[in-house]
Amino acid sequence: MTNWMIKSEALGKQYTLHRNATGTSPLAAAADGIRAIFKGKKTPAPAKEKLWAVRDVTFEISEGERVALIGANGSGKSTLLKLLSRVTEPTEGQALIRGRVNSLLEVGTGFHPDLSGRENIFLNASLLGMSRDETHRKFDMIVAFAGISRFLDEAVKHYSSGMQLRLAFSVAAHVESDILLLDEVLAVGDLVFQDQCQNKIAEIADAGTTIVFVSHALSSVAELCNRAMIFEQGHIVEDKPVKQAISHYIERARGIEGGCRQAVHYGAPETAPGNHVVRLRSVSVLQNNKPVEKAVLLNRDIEIEIIYGNLVPDSKLRVCLLISDHLGNDVFITDNIYTAKREDMVALSPQETGFYRSLCCIPAGLLNDIKYFVTLLIYDHGDVRHLLAQNVVSFDVKDDTDYSKHLVHFPADYCIRVPGTVRQNLSWHTEKAENL
Repeated sequence: MTNWMIKSEALGKQYTLHRNATGTSPLAAAADGIRAIFKGKKTPAPAKEKLWAVRDVTFEISEGERVALIGANGSGKSTLLKLLSRVTEPTEGQALIRGRVNSLLEVGTGFHPDLSGRENIFLNASLLGMSRDETHRKFDMIVAFAGISRFLDEAVKHYSSGMQLRLAFSVAAHVESDILLLDEVLAVGDLVFQDQCQNKIAEIADAGTTIVFVSHALSSVAELCNRAMIFEQGHIVEDKPVKQAISHYIERARGIEGGCRQAVHYGAPETAPGNHVVRLRSVSVLQNNKPVEKAVLLNRDIEIEIIYGNLVPDSKLRVCLLISDHLGNDVFITDNIYTAKREDMVALSPQETGFYRSLCCIPAGLLNDIKYFVTLLIYDHGDVRHLLAQNVVSFDVKDDTDYSKHLVHFPADYCIRVPGTVRQNLSWHTEKAENL
């Protein structure tokens, strides 16, 4: 890449963790130290442990790219943003930056609690590199976006964390910069502000600003970014187009890395999900009453087969399925009583002990050509949950539509990419409207 805006070369940050030698609490360690002084003994030096928050991180980000950093808490994402924004110095390697950098890393950063909102706008804007004249020109826009005009002359220490974030983001969003670094700005604030914030980030990105964005809101990441890096224990383990990276991240988090698990069977009841009332035997994804080995086909019914054992006579058990997509969004939940087309008579009646087979049919053409995850839950009629198997199976959907047979001519290998988690074929009719 020759048009890079951010270049990281073997970047690393190490911290020292101080622990007292005895492993006791700080207060107890202090008391031990005082006693040791009076007894003429030497106080043991605190043990030191080295921690690499970020290690050997190398990448380039081009002009106008929108890159997400995703990963578990403590994986090094926020530390990397601090290194890129020069808040902290690297222990090794270097980060090269071209252009003006603007960052919003923590709520209230750059605010003085005793100053008013009005005064803090000018203070924060100056810290971000905005001149006083420029701040005056944009002042009304900043206040309007933050929505705090009634409290503009109140001290910021009386603001809620949400109000502080609104003001901080509003100032940062109106600073003209080449690079914008954002850390969990969508984690605080109400839904209206989150939508405002997301739209503003998209507007800034469309203007050509390079954005690096840390968030656990994967749906927002997918919408705002075109590339994502997965962090684990301070290292970048994947760097891919955003939707592919999110899918892989969810797979890694759910322990099914490397593909789908279309069936699971439990041999020993004691190791199977469940309790003293019910135990899971197996869950399988079927098509045409046969186990699926690769992808399921979009234009055919999909069956989810659940086999469970009832261990208590006369139990009344309700089987539920939660279907989620490759971005972690819940698509729908269904059960064999309340949301079934026809109530399952076996589920309504007391069940003898033994194994039961429950089959849920997902109609053809409902799901999109993406990856789905299935979570199984079993309740009794008193809504007491006896079994939970999260993401117990997963499957890919493949579009098998023959578009060459449409009235509109398509090439033989044509495939329509439809956004969203479902793609139900609906009825349409158009006619000429008379006398309008």
